[in-house]
Amino acid sequence: MTRKKTVLSGLIVLTTLYSFAQDIEIQNLRATREGQIAFDYTIAKGHSDRERYDVQIFTSADNYAKPLAIQISDIPPEQNQKVSFRGADHFPQGYSGSVRIRLVAEATLYPVQITNYSKKIKMGATMNISWQDAGNNSNYDVVLKQAGKSNTLANGVSGTSYSGTLPADLGKGSYQLLIIPSGDQQSTSDQMSVSITGKMGLGIKVLGALALGGVGILASAGGGGGEGTGSASLPGPPDTPDN
Repeated sequence: MTRKKTVLSGLIVLTTLYSFAQDIEIQNLRATREGQIAFDYTIAKGHSDRERYDVQIFTSADNYAKPLAIQISDIPPEQNQKVSFRGADHFPQGYSGSVRIRLVAEATLYPVQITNYSKKIKMGATMNISWQDAGNNSNYDVVLKQAGKSNTLANGVSGTSYSGTLPADLGKGSYQLLIIPSGDQQSTSDQMSVSITGKMGLGIKVLGALALGGVGILASAGGGGGEGTGSASLPGPPDTPDN
């Protein structure tokens, strides 16, 4: 499955060595008297080292009508690439003068990007996750992996977000979170680390209950006073009987 996403239309003028760089950086542009043209370029990373691009070269020699017959495929991001070609082999016959070069990168693999998730979460708590997908897939699986074992939190999620309670049998430890598009597993998200910690201790809960009960007892004892006094006193001893 191939998806196209233009990330740059950058221009270089050979006569002035001017470059406009945004998502593709072009540098070291060279042209010889024999008409050999060479330059380096780097594609900026969107969010994953697994991204791959096809690159086409257009020139002003034909007013950018067709890309040059130079195949540049499966290019990773953040890695310097070198291009060299003979202008006479690609420009219209008899063309002379300066020329502008435009590079257009089309994404052939652009993994799902997890944009928000709980990096640390308690056992049995609710986990909220959101993501982006350049491929606009319609359904996704939400998976936690640990030691090669997959724990599927949800199948066929519609949209780009998920909120659900962690399964009770999912123990504490370190996991890897993945979002897997249905029918396009090559575009599965990069693995994101998630730490699941233990539940709140029972001793803390019991202590809280005792403290709450103590407050209730004090309030009850303090409520026996006269109206408006805000205090209470114990009854006096009984009168001594007459002989």
